[in-house]
Amino acid sequence: MYLKRLLLIVLFFTLSSFSNLHKYYVSLTQIDYINDSKSIQITMNIFLDDFEQTLNSVFNKEFRLDSKEELKDSNDYIQKYLQDHFELKVNDKVIKIHYLGKEYESDIVYLYIEVENVKGITTIEVKNSMLIDYFPKQQNLIKLKINNKFDSLLLTKSNDKGLLKF
Repeated sequence: MYLKRLLLIVLFFTLSSFSNLHKYYVSLTQIDYINDSKSIQITMNIFLDDFEQTLNSVFNKEFRLDSKEELKDSNDYIQKYLQDHFELKVNDKVIKIHYLGKEYESDIVYLYIEVENVKGITTIEVKNSMLIDYFPKQQNLIKLKINNKFDSLLLTKSNDKGLLKF
């Protein structure tokens, strides 16, 4: 968890140093296959203001995330948004993701997702179109640790999915 946060902080400050030129839109998704529990654990790090603006636009509501006025059923809407914009195929089969919840830290929202009963992974296809409809320059960085191997994908509006073999 420390390494993920450090990477995100370094990425944020690197991109922030260019803020006078233009704003960057980036998210980080960490996907880990846990062999002992036969599960996939996913953590998404998204800038809170971009995510809130997207949810407000998609569902025509005022979410006010990380405030006393946050909608009580915001998790239901977040789960719906995830189902529409984030998909995994393992060994050529679409698998159902389970949204577990969220946490806020400063200007980042952490979304936690799990997939259970995954017997093994030889291929994984990730589709991530989070925020892209409202921020065309959005880049979704995917980092994977599967079978003790590391890989990554950079997904964008023109290429919102990628396939990796392990």
